[in-house]
Amino acid sequence: MRKNIELEIAPKHLLINSYNQPIILEDYLKSLNFNMFYQQSGMAIDLDSFKFENNDKIGEIRTIKSPNELEEWILITEDAFKKKRNSHMYKMFLSENDIRFYGCYYKDKIVATLMLYIKDAIAGIHLVGTANEFRGKGFGTLITMTALRDAKDLGCEYGVLQASDMGKSVYNSIGFKEYCKIRHWEYNKL
Repeated sequence: MRKNIELEIAPKHLLINSYNQPIILEDYLKSLNFNMFYQQSGMAIDLDSFKFENNDKIGEIRTIKSPNELEEWILITEDAFKKKRNSHMYKMFLSENDIRFYGCYYKDKIVATLMLYIKDAIAGIHLVGTANEFRGKGFGTLITMTALRDAKDLGCEYGVLQASDMGKSVYNSIGFKEYCKIRHWEYNKL
């Protein structure tokens, strides 16, 4: 694996959780010059117990349908996560039946984002981000609850996500529970 990373055949990032085997995998990765650079909480919610609380006074949730809307959506995710996005990839996802993009609009401008990926009875919540100047106002909660409601209406049984430390309390308030830690590792050349 290390040789493939050095030859740029494989990506230099790994994502593992506490259930990966062997248990000493993290020690082994360190010995190969991998460093953990980020940790998240793996969280889930049983959608049978989920109750949608509508607070449309703070913003309007819309599904993103056009490439132009998606460009604005991508800019907000880049702002929220401080990371450049591959717009070509997301434009390809726009036509997928099992992927939905949500935007929370405030004064006709996207201020929060979410990508919903549905596989079988599982709803994956991804890229929940809020523009910096709109954080702490409930936009992330509203967009997440709307996506979960839609997933439940589509027959999903569970919602899953990876939460940052900043988002964990928001997801707890919605009803998510932490089940594991997910660690992001990066290979550093010697």
